[in-house]
Amino acid sequence: MKIEIPEGCTAPEAYADSFAEAYAEGVQLERTRILTILGSDEAKDRPELARKLALETDLPAEAAAAFMADMPVEEAATDLYSYTGLDARAREKWARDIAKVREVHKELGGSGAHSRLKLDPTYRAR
Repeated sequence: MKIEIPEGCTAPEAYADSFAEAYAEGVQLERTRILTILGSDEAKDRPELARKLALETDLPAEAAAAFMADMPVEEAATDLYSYTGLDARAREKWARDIAKVREVHKELGGSGAHSRLKLDPTYRAR
Protein backbone atom coordinates (compact mmCIF):
# COMPACT_ATOMS: atom_id res chain seq x y z
CA MET A 1 0.00 0.00 0.00
CA LYS A 2 1.63 3.21 -1.16
CA ILE A 3 0.69 6.37 0.66
CA GLU A 4 0.93 9.63 -1.21
CA ILE A 5 1.48 12.72 0.89
CA PRO A 6 -0.89 15.48 -0.23
CA GLU A 7 0.72 18.81 -0.99
CA GLY A 8 0.98 21.03 2.08
CA CYS A 9 0.63 18.17 4.60
CA THR A 10 3.27 17.14 7.03
CA ALA A 11 4.07 13.46 7.27
CA PRO A 12 2.07 12.77 10.50
CA GLU A 13 -1.07 14.34 9.02
CA ALA A 14 -0.72 12.30 5.85
CA TYR A 15 -0.36 9.00 7.68
CA ALA A 16 -3.09 9.54 10.30
CA ASP A 17 -6.00 8.19 8.24
CA SER A 18 -3.98 5.28 6.87
CA PHE A 19 -2.75 4.43 10.35
CA ALA A 20 -6.28 4.51 11.77
CA GLU A 21 -7.54 2.20 9.01
CA ALA A 22 -4.65 -0.22 9.44
CA TYR A 23 -5.10 -0.22 13.22
CA ALA A 24 -8.83 -0.96 12.94
CA GLU A 25 -8.12 -3.77 10.49
CA GLY A 26 -5.50 -5.23 12.85
CA VAL A 27 -7.92 -5.11 15.78
CA GLN A 28 -10.56 -6.93 13.74
CA LEU A 29 -8.08 -9.59 12.59
CA GLU A 30 -6.91 -10.20 16.18
CA ARG A 31 -10.49 -10.51 17.44
CA THR A 32 -11.26 -12.98 14.68
CA ARG A 33 -8.13 -14.99 15.58
CA ILE A 34 -9.11 -15.10 19.27
CA LEU A 35 -12.72 -16.10 18.57
CA THR A 36 -11.60 -18.75 16.09
CA ILE A 37 -9.26 -20.32 18.65
CA LEU A 38 -11.79 -20.19 21.50
CA GLY A 39 -14.60 -21.51 19.31
CA SER A 40 -12.67 -24.36 17.74
CA ASP A 41 -13.65 -27.99 18.31
CA GLU A 42 -10.25 -28.59 19.92
CA ALA A 43 -10.93 -25.86 22.49
CA LYS A 44 -14.11 -27.52 23.77
CA ASP A 45 -12.14 -30.10 25.77
CA ARG A 46 -9.19 -27.79 26.48
CA PRO A 47 -10.68 -24.43 27.52
CA GLU A 48 -7.75 -23.25 29.65
CA LEU A 49 -5.19 -24.08 26.98
CA ALA A 50 -7.35 -22.39 24.35
CA ARG A 51 -7.60 -19.24 26.46
CA LYS A 52 -3.83 -19.13 26.95
CA LEU A 53 -3.11 -19.69 23.27
CA ALA A 54 -5.67 -17.09 22.19
CA LEU A 55 -4.72 -14.36 24.64
CA GLU A 56 -1.06 -14.95 25.47
CA THR A 57 0.44 -15.93 22.11
CA ASP A 58 0.37 -14.71 18.55
CA LEU A 59 -0.08 -18.18 17.04
CA PRO A 60 -2.36 -18.25 14.00
CA ALA A 61 -5.71 -19.91 14.73
CA GLU A 62 -4.90 -22.95 12.57
CA ALA A 63 -1.59 -23.53 14.38
CA ALA A 64 -3.27 -23.16 17.77
CA ALA A 65 -5.95 -25.69 16.80
CA ALA A 66 -3.32 -28.16 15.59
CA PHE A 67 -1.35 -27.70 18.82
CA MET A 68 -4.47 -28.26 20.97
CA ALA A 69 -5.35 -31.40 18.99
CA ASP A 70 -2.01 -32.91 20.07
CA MET A 71 -2.59 -32.09 23.75
CA PRO A 72 -4.51 -34.23 26.25
CA VAL A 73 -8.08 -33.34 27.16
CA GLU A 74 -8.29 -31.21 30.31
CA GLU A 75 -9.90 -32.70 33.38
CA ALA A 76 -12.92 -30.82 34.65
CA ALA A 77 -12.17 -28.66 37.65
CA THR A 78 -13.70 -29.81 40.91
CA ASP A 79 -16.91 -27.96 41.50
CA LEU A 80 -16.79 -26.25 44.89
CA TYR A 81 -20.55 -26.64 45.26
CA SER A 82 -20.54 -30.35 44.51
CA TYR A 83 -21.03 -32.62 47.51
CA THR A 84 -20.15 -35.67 45.43
CA GLY A 85 -16.80 -34.19 44.40
CA LEU A 86 -15.58 -33.96 47.99
CA ASP A 87 -13.59 -36.44 50.02
CA ALA A 88 -14.95 -37.79 53.34
CA ARG A 89 -13.42 -35.06 55.54
CA ALA A 90 -14.65 -32.32 53.24
CA ARG A 91 -18.16 -33.84 53.20
CA GLU A 92 -18.21 -33.79 57.01
CA LYS A 93 -17.15 -30.14 57.04
CA TRP A 94 -19.76 -29.36 54.38
CA ALA A 95 -22.47 -30.98 56.51
CA ARG A 96 -21.35 -29.02 59.61
CA ASP A 97 -21.34 -25.77 57.64
CA ILE A 98 -24.84 -26.42 56.34
CA ALA A 99 -26.04 -27.17 59.88
CA LYS A 100 -24.57 -23.85 61.06
CA VAL A 101 -26.31 -21.99 58.25
CA ARG A 102 -29.61 -23.59 59.24
CA GLU A 103 -29.08 -22.64 62.91
CA VAL A 104 -28.30 -19.02 62.06
CA HIS A 105 -31.31 -18.86 59.77
CA LYS A 106 -33.55 -20.16 62.56
CA GLU A 107 -32.06 -17.64 65.05
CA LEU A 108 -32.82 -14.84 62.62
CA GLY A 109 -36.49 -15.76 62.72
CA GLY A 110 -36.79 -18.18 59.88
CA SER A 111 -40.08 -20.07 59.96
CA GLY A 112 -40.21 -23.82 60.06
CA ALA A 113 -40.66 -24.01 56.31
CA HIS A 114 -37.72 -21.74 55.64
CA SER A 115 -35.43 -22.86 58.44
CA ARG A 116 -34.77 -26.09 56.62
CA LEU A 117 -32.76 -24.92 53.68
CA LYS A 118 -33.41 -27.08 50.69
CA LEU A 119 -29.90 -27.99 49.66
CA ASP A 120 -29.45 -30.87 47.32
CA PRO A 121 -26.10 -32.55 48.13
CA THR A 122 -25.73 -33.54 44.48
CA TYR A 123 -26.23 -29.96 43.26
CA ARG A 124 -23.66 -28.72 40.76
CA ALA A 125 -23.37 -25.03 40.00
CA ARG A 126 -23.76 -24.24 36.34
